[in-house]
Amino acid sequence: RLIAGEVELDRDDRRRDLGMEVSRKLTIGILKQQAFADNSRTVEEEILFHCPHKDVSSRERFDYEREYDVLFTGFGFLKEDKKRRLFEFSGGEQTRIALIRLLLEKPDLLLLDEPTNHLDLEKTQWLEEYLREYPHAVIMVSHDRFFLDRIASKVIEIDQTKATVFAGNYSDYAAKKEQLRAAAMNAY
Repeated sequence: RLIAGEVELDRDDRRRDLGMEVSRKLTIGILKQQAFADNSRTVEEEILFHCPHKDVSSRERFDYEREYDVLFTGFGFLKEDKKRRLFEFSGGEQTRIALIRLLLEKPDLLLLDEPTNHLDLEKTQWLEEYLREYPHAVIMVSHDRFFLDRIASKVIEIDQTKATVFAGNYSDYAAKKEQLRAAAMNAY
């Protein structure tokens, strides 16, 4: 929430070089717990309401709707589900629909907290493929180390208020962390 700009640093933490600074305005997308202001809309109404291209005959609108179809079916929905009202879906299904809306926004920085929570193996693998091709930065928190192994190119460990960046996936991080632990024990 700090990275998304939803909360500020605590008063005691307002020292130089803390927080997040960017050199340009970023669009930041975060999946919220309460994703829909009006769950009486149909899925299609909700998704198209957020479409930045209002001209229904434009190439951009066509591309947006095509990607919407790919994401919708990729997450296991049937095309006819687009006509259903949001309140008709389970909480997990609503989370997947909110994730579809977020992915369609293509923010510069995509923040995902446990993105595989409501996904079965097939949908998780589909999301892996999609995120590998995502054109911008993705920061995620996940306990699914297999997912992290297939997606991550960097792991940031936060320990005792200190962040350490490790290159590679989760397994690379775990191996390097063990090497550092062993070296510290030897030095001790």
